[in-house]
Amino acid sequence: MKVENIYNLSSFLKCKSKFGKIFNNDKVFPANIFQNHINCYIAFEYDWIDSELFFDGMKSFLGKMGDGEFIYYTISPSPEKYLYPKLNYFGVALVNREASFESFSHFLNGEGKYLDAPKFNTDTIAIFSDSMEWGIIGSRDWELGIFGGISREILNTFIDSFEENRDMYKSIKEQVMIYSEMFQFGIDQWENYSEILSNYEDKL
Repeated sequence: MKVENIYNLSSFLKCKSKFGKIFNNDKVFPANIFQNHINCYIAFEYDWIDSELFFDGMKSFLGKMGDGEFIYYTISPSPEKYLYPKLNYFGVALVNREASFESFSHFLNGEGKYLDAPKFNTDTIAIFSDSMEWGIIGSRDWELGIFGGISREILNTFIDSFEENRDMYKSIKEQVMIYSEMFQFGIDQWENYSEILSNYEDKL
């Protein structure tokens, strides 16, 4: 099975409709862009999304959730207003659970066209499925990924899908503290990341 890069407008609009059931189209990260029913969160480093270990864990998670595929969806820059007019693609793909990492990496790297690579042209992305029970938001600028679920049980199912790599996932506060030590946060950075802590406070 392959990774299907979306080039057709009608196919993109179907993905956008699914996106809107899990995320709020009117909000911009670092605001909480999840819909209200997604109410608990876990954090990880953004670059983890590009790795084979993440991909393998996602496939395991999809299997446990009964999902056949996930959607990789570019939020920023705008697929409709920027990516498609400028680069003739949306930065959106359907990734089958049986797809290889090589095919996913091929998509991320622009299918051989460096200038078209979502890996380098996207600022904020989402990963989700037909399920309304979970979603992932990733921000390159903030170097942060956040998994959101409707319950602690789904959070634990997600984390356990990564087996020995489960320690890649931390509370948002723990991940922010790691960054504060790594990047020696000043006052402005603390204020910015404090906004994330406030916006993504668990509601359970």
